[in-house]
Amino acid sequence: SNIKIIAMAVISYTLFFEFIGFIILTLAWLPHFGFAKSSFYALFYSISAFNNAGFSLYGNSLMGFQHNIPLLLTISFLYILGGLGFVVLLDIKKQRKWKKLSPNSKLILIGVLALNIVAFLLIWIIEARNMSTLGQLSIIEQITHAWFQATVPRSSGFNSIDTSSLSTASTFLTMILMFIGGGSLSTAGGIKIGTFIILILSVITFLRRQDELVIFNHSVSHEQVFKALAVTAITSMFIMLGIFILLALEPKHRFIDIIFEVISAACTVGLSRGITGQLH
Repeated sequence: SNIKIIAMAVISYTLFFEFIGFIILTLAWLPHFGFAKSSFYALFYSISAFNNAGFSLYGNSLMGFQHNIPLLLTISFLYILGGLGFVVLLDIKKQRKWKKLSPNSKLILIGVLALNIVAFLLIWIIEARNMSTLGQLSIIEQITHAWFQATVPRSSGFNSIDTSSLSTASTFLTMILMFIGGGSLSTAGGIKIGTFIILILSVITFLRRQDELVIFNHSVSHEQVFKALAVTAITSMFIMLGIFILLALEPKHRFIDIIFEVISAACTVGLSRGITGQLH
């Protein structure tokens, strides 16, 4: 019954946020290029970022703009907004107060915030001494790139540092984030944040020996829990099958690179540790 409203919201929100991104990115690139090239780049990257496409006009993605902090932050907030989901954005515009938001919107917003902050802190701590990633940068640049790397795996596909140079711990964390993905009815991939949170809360409910899963004073039906389990199980099986096939076809590549490649593909992220062009 809300399909027309949601369809119009998708179009209007997409154009609005991409226009804002276009203006900021044009100004960020203007000192480096002329107006024509800056505006073309801004148009391309604002669309690519908000829609979590991750396509770049350079072979090394955004590594050539490592020191352009306003540009990186603008792109990061574009793909974060695109990954929230249009239902959440519509709910925020309509209700405008936290208490009036739907349980789904609250769940997504809290989940996104928690995942971003935890991933940001972990990657910054782990990579701060890695001279191939954050170790050679200033503190402000470290914070920017740690934030970018923490938020980018949930489907946007850009990279501002060399993904293949990440430590094993950061690589594993990135794979977890890719698997989780973004919000439902968003431009992001993965199993979705709502699915992930329902799974976690279902486990907690089971351990507490409770019969009903309750979120923000609203009960979650068993059907929704079963859907979350099904989505996770199906995605996991596809990933395991993909890993097995690539390991059989590409024995020369490292195990962690194969796993990373498969999860990135299955969850429509687009990040790679540099082996995509070498695959059979």
